[in-house]
Amino acid sequence: PPGGAGPLRRRGSLVPEAWRQLAPAVLLATAVALLVALDGLWRLDRLAEGVALGLVPAGPGEDVVVVAIDERSLAELGSWPWPRGVHVRLVERLGEAAAVGFGIALIEPDRERPADDAALVEAIRSHGRVVLPILIEAPMAGAPPIEVPPFPPLAEVARLGHADLPLDADGVLRRTRLWGGIAPPLWPSLPLAMLQLAVPERAAEIVAQSPPPAEEQVGTWAMSRPLLMPFADFDVAPWIVSAVDLHAGRLDPASFHGRLVLVGVTATALAEHVLVPDGLATKRVPAIVAQAQILAGLAGGNLIEPVSHGSAAVAASTLVLLPEVVEPEG
Repeated sequence: PPGGAGPLRRRGSLVPEAWRQLAPAVLLATAVALLVALDGLWRLDRLAEGVALGLVPAGPGEDVVVVAIDERSLAELGSWPWPRGVHVRLVERLGEAAAVGFGIALIEPDRERPADDAALVEAIRSHGRVVLPILIEAPMAGAPPIEVPPFPPLAEVARLGHADLPLDADGVLRRTRLWGGIAPPLWPSLPLAMLQLAVPERAAEIVAQSPPPAEEQVGTWAMSRPLLMPFADFDVAPWIVSAVDLHAGRLDPASFHGRLVLVGVTATALAEHVLVPDGLATKRVPAIVAQAQILAGLAGGNLIEPVSHGSAAVAASTLVLLPEVVEPEG
């Protein structure tokens, strides 16, 4: 009967109409999810990270100090590389530091001054809280990378940590990786190794949250998941002091008591520089300053684990679909 067919036709017409209303949102959500998952929104993602990190407290703190091998130090102590006896003096003057990390490569013995090498080994042994870097090198194009540790006597008395600074595709340093190496056990990063010596309880908390990856990747440089890092201003004292002032005794050794001290090159002509976020722009800083910023972030608990692509895709899709699924009644 005509009266009985009307409601069926109305109910049948509601389904396709609902899908017609929802279909654009579903397609848009799918497209957004694919873009996020495939890094199609990479630049927008990096911009958002920069804004978010700018909201994270990133003060360098009084506990992190950079002893800078700067232009004035080179002018007074001589051209680079310095005799190892200079490094001996620096280590001795930093005896009260909670931990000392060197950002300079000490991979070859000084065959002309073996006594200086022996003195440096003894100074590091006596200090007991010195970290030296493990470098990563590719012997030739296409060859697998190799680890380059300090020369053996030094490697035996110091704690070791990797000094790799992973850059994003646009060449900007925004994150750090706490573990890296050719094969397990992986090395802690230089800042994490320093924290393990100086504040083992804090370091243990970090390791529990971000343990080294368990899978074995022999022959390749394996690294743990990245952590985003806020950047502080280390361009002014007291967070940067000149190496020559420390060497000459113009700085009170007690002023370094309990502090985390990084020693490295900042002189423009010699230092490795990296780009770091500076608000919505970028700026160049010496690599040792970037390591100090990572160290400050670790010590202050300011590093952030980024959201995975899968989680980001799901979240983006949900935000697109939510207004269509939960539509307020008029």
